[in-house]
Amino acid sequence: MKCPQCDHEQVTGKFCGNCGAPMEQSAASIENTGETATIATENPSAESGKHSVERVKKMSGDYGQGALRFLKQPSLAFRAGESDFVQGLITLIVYMAAFSLSIYFLANSLFQLMGLGYGEPSSLPFFSVNSRLFAASLVGMAICFVSLFIIAKAMKLQLSIKQLVAQYGNLVTPFAVVNVLAIVTGLSGAVVMTFLLLGISGAFVLMVVPVLYIYHLGLALMPERNVFYWSIGTGLLIMFISYLLWNIMLSDMWEELDSFLSYF
Repeated sequence: MKCPQCDHEQVTGKFCGNCGAPMEQSAASIENTGETATIATENPSAESGKHSVERVKKMSGDYGQGALRFLKQPSLAFRAGESDFVQGLITLIVYMAAFSLSIYFLANSLFQLMGLGYGEPSSLPFFSVNSRLFAASLVGMAICFVSLFIIAKAMKLQLSIKQLVAQYGNLVTPFAVVNVLAIVTGLSGAVVMTFLLLGISGAFVLMVVPVLYIYHLGLALMPERNVFYWSIGTGLLIMFISYLLWNIMLSDMWEELDSFLSYF
């Protein structure tokens, strides 16, 4: 590199060793500096994205292993603690999402089938229909949780919300698989098979599993209590709350229908 003042040849250094003038940076060094800065700027985002993908892969792998374990032996869910909260919560979401999707795909298949020969086949609106179906399944799940929490508090069982979600959610794992199978039958338009699978999973998840759950917890934590009647009371409470909500929903639907008919 030459000094701009005295043309002295110098390999390194910011100032000339002969006259002390500042050395000019070559275009190549400037370009290299720019490339280095660009790489340094781009590396953090690339590394962050890579870590995010690896984290998602690890989480999905851990969930898959946990779901397979609870699928093979559902009774392990009774030993689940608050650390298994995320596992149980994801299973519940999968159960409700599969429930709503299976009914939507079945209804959409029938809708398209009825539209054949009458122009281009259209589809049902996905978000509006599926969101209502998901909300209906969410209401049913909320009824179960409220009933279980009320009974657990009445029995004075030491049970937190996170522990309840972890244990009950992982108990639902086999029935979440049944709902996923119902998606396949819904896509194929198999009406009887789809409703049979959903009816079986719904009856067990919303009624049988809560009763067995309270019965098992009562025997394990408070064997001196009459857990048989407490478990039966759980089922009766679920039916009572469901009946009240069903009546409210029916009354609202009747009012909407009556207001609609009043225009004619």
